[in-house]
Amino acid sequence: MMRKMFMVVLALAAPALRASAGDVTKRFDWAPANGVQVLDWTENGITVKQISFDLGSVLRPLTVSTAHAVARVDNDSNVNAVVGLAIAVFDAENRLVAAGEGGVKMGHLSKGERDDFKISFSHVFRNISTAKYFYVTVETKDY
Repeated sequence: MMRKMFMVVLALAAPALRASAGDVTKRFDWAPANGVQVLDWTENGITVKQISFDLGSVLRPLTVSTAHAVARVDNDSNVNAVVGLAIAVFDAENRLVAAGEGGVKMGHLSKGERDDFKISFSHVFRNISTAKYFYVTVETKDY
C-alpha cells in the first residue's frame, strides 16, 4: 500500500520537477566596463551572460530616449523556454532611474540556443548616469 501511494505521488510530482517555470530577481552593483557588465548568472537553466548598457540620447521633438540595454541570454536547460527579462536601475538614494523589459524575439528560446534581448529605456531614462545598482528579473515558462 505504501509503495503504491509513493508511486502515485511520484507520478503526480514528476511534471513539476521538470518544469523550469517561474521568475527570479537578482540585484547587481552598477559596474559596466565600457558599457558591458558580465553577469554569468544562471537560474532554472537560463543564463544571463552579460548586459551591454547604452545611455543613448534624446530624440527631438518627441523627447524619447534611445537609451537601452542588450542582454545576452543562453538557454542551458534541457527544454525550450519562453523567456522574458526586465531591468530596473536605481541611484544611491534608491530612486528608479531607468526601467524596461523585453523578451524572446521568435516566441521561445530553444534549448542550447543564445539570443540577445533588447531592453529599451525609452521613457524612464533621464537620470541613468547616476545609477548605483540594478535588478534583473528573468521570467521563464517551458515551451
